[in-house]
Amino acid sequence: MSSQAPVRVAGHQGSVAWLDNRRDVIGSSDIPVITGSSPYRTSLVDLWAVKTRELEPAPDDPEDEERYWWGHALEEPIAQRYAIATGQKVRRVNDQLRHPVHGWVGASLDRVVVGERRIVEVKWAPRGGWRASESEPVPGHVQDQVMWQLLVRGWSDADVAVLDGDRLAIHHLEADAGYQEALLTIAHERLWRHVQAGTMPKLDASDETRRTLARLADRRALVNGRHLDAREYPDLEDMATRLRAAQVAEKAAKSTVGTIKNAIGSVLLGADASGVDGDGWRIDWHKNASSEKRVRNDAAIATAYRSLLESIEAGSTLSGALRDAGLDPDAPDLFDAIEALHTTTETKDGARPMRLWVKDEETGKWQ
Repeated sequence: MSSQAPVRVAGHQGSVAWLDNRRDVIGSSDIPVITGSSPYRTSLVDLWAVKTRELEPAPDDPEDEERYWWGHALEEPIAQRYAIATGQKVRRVNDQLRHPVHGWVGASLDRVVVGERRIVEVKWAPRGGWRASESEPVPGHVQDQVMWQLLVRGWSDADVAVLDGDRLAIHHLEADAGYQEALLTIAHERLWRHVQAGTMPKLDASDETRRTLARLADRRALVNGRHLDAREYPDLEDMATRLRAAQVAEKAAKSTVGTIKNAIGSVLLGADASGVDGDGWRIDWHKNASSEKRVRNDAAIATAYRSLLESIEAGSTLSGALRDAGLDPDAPDLFDAIEALHTTTETKDGARPMRLWVKDEETGKWQ
């Protein structure tokens, strides 16, 4: 751990310059992706494309955007509750920090304790979302983040204040030089050296990587119809052969899964059961609730509007045209009433999926 103070990077939090500066470092939110501990993101290629400025950051998935919004909105009340629970005064940190020796290592902190060399990392987890265990009360991806922050700041102590459902929990972490050295090595070898060299890092099977490669193809304006000669690319010849074999195996596995599920369904049906429990596993074959969807007939609504206009052009008053259409001209929200006349409710019967659950021996949760 360096005894030097971290370098503070100019820029207001959330500004264009602030966001752009994040692309010049491996930040604490990047580390779980690189180590593989992140429950949200997996693609090193996506990180690489952003850090090399090949691509702009992809827009958040709507579900992720909702989670990020709540996390940001709850940050201040969680910090306030931490202050009440500990009797400590905390302050917000708006600076971007960089390691004094490794300039590519950066972090932004949530809060620090006033008068102490202690970081406070604020987290919010929906009920059941704090993936912890008795032996690891702080999930691995959060440990990675906090160790990286301590490395950059040069401090030894951090508290993780998490609103887990509706309960605040506070977990203390201390800097571990061996852990931090391992993170430095992993971050450099798996990603940063590739950013410096402009070479793509290790690929994975995720949809995130697939989408990133497709975005890179669009960015580079690849022309349709330009094909390589496989004789000049023996690696591609080998990969194509393995891809074909994998697709055949995937099709066979899918057929096998379907056959086994149908066989299980037949047994459950014969026993009038919706599932079966085993030693550390269970199968559910339950019926989902039906759903309703409002379907608007836009063509019919347009026709109704057109008929009203034609009636008025033919000399009818607006009130008369509305009455002829079966509408009360004195009722509020006439346009909503016209829409309601041509809107129906469709009911979709709930599906009956079959799922195999396995209990995690460490957490006791079904997965």
